[in-house]
Amino acid sequence: MRDQAEQLRRAARQTGSLPGASASPGQSPLLIAVVSGKGGVGKSSFALTLAHRLGRQGLSTLVVDANLHSPSLHVLANASSPLSISRLMKQGVFDPQQLFVSIGPKVDLLSNDEPISQLGRSHPESSSFLLELLFDRNTGHSVVIFDTETGLDHWNLELISACRTHFLLTFPEPTAIIDSYTYLKNVRPYLSPATFQLVFSQVLSEENAEEAFRKFNLALAHFLNFQFSGYFSTPFEATVKQAINEQNPFWKSEKCYHFVHSVDKIVAHLIETLPIAHKEILTLKDEV
Repeated sequence: MRDQAEQLRRAARQTGSLPGASASPGQSPLLIAVVSGKGGVGKSSFALTLAHRLGRQGLSTLVVDANLHSPSLHVLANASSPLSISRLMKQGVFDPQQLFVSIGPKVDLLSNDEPISQLGRSHPESSSFLLELLFDRNTGHSVVIFDTETGLDHWNLELISACRTHFLLTFPEPTAIIDSYTYLKNVRPYLSPATFQLVFSQVLSEENAEEAFRKFNLALAHFLNFQFSGYFSTPFEATVKQAINEQNPFWKSEKCYHFVHSVDKIVAHLIETLPIAHKEILTLKDEV
């Protein structure tokens, strides 16, 4: 544990040089991380839907499968980019015009259909290296969404430290909330919890979500001296499960109305709460 803690501290000290961490809004896209302390809470489904709904708002969006060990965006989207992240990290060079695959209007995907276990560990396991590869060459996107690995490690810490906004997904049930609490406790020495937006996933009722939110905030206030001012929720919807099983693009399906509508509310809040300077930059970039 000490070795891991020291690695995280070292990564945190290095994040000041990451693209997006120190660059002004005009020099880099808006970087968003979708994170969780527990697996299987719907990060990938949320990331894809968020990207599509931002594209519907006219913002050119790139969604990146930053899960090195258990990637899934290529399965959910039923599409793969010409170059996977694992191979991109291994060869270190690419043609920006041939890196992404379009999965919707103004939405591109950088997939990772080859886990690092299949390629060995001959490439740098550093997300700062990935960020440098991407943003040393202007990809032309206004927003970049990273679908991250579960939990917190060196790779994730570097990645989320470069992002301005973080969506923390969890279920409104005790074990998932404990995992989310542990995630925030571990990340707190390096990042402010205030940069995180809480999202309860697959909610059966708002009463259930409100009760989970109240109990979660009590624990956060007592042990971490922090509370979320509010939360978002996405409902459990059988049509989403069916669409995933059939590899249909659920993120733009009118049949998945409640789930998509809940993400639209999150998009509206995200755009509304952006700093004015960043709003102007995004507007200018997408008018070009």
